[in-house]
Amino acid sequence: MALIALAAVTLYPLALGFGAFDPYRLGYGNWLFVAMLMLAALAAWFWKNYLIVLCIALATLAWATGWYESGNLWDYLLDPFVSIYALAAIMSHAVKTLVKPQRDRPAP
Repeated sequence: MALIALAAVTLYPLALGFGAFDPYRLGYGNWLFVAMLMLAALAAWFWKNYLIVLCIALATLAWATGWYESGNLWDYLLDPFVSIYALAAIMSHAVKTLVKPQRDRPAP
């Protein structure tokens, strides 16, 4: 969840023009971007984070076969609704952690 939230918070503002660099343009088949994505999948495999590997593999396969109308790989990797869910889940967890009932805290 944290990886999705970090990607969303970083990439969406840049894609909207809040910086000189637009990472969204990389999703139109930039070979270096695809190579870095595959390296990220290999790193996730090495750390036994198979869900990340599966998500990257399925998104790349869907992009390569033209599953959606979009030709941009970012549209397959980072869904806006999943990003909103990830941000909400992290904020909810943070609030629950900060506002624990007194009885759950250990005595001094």
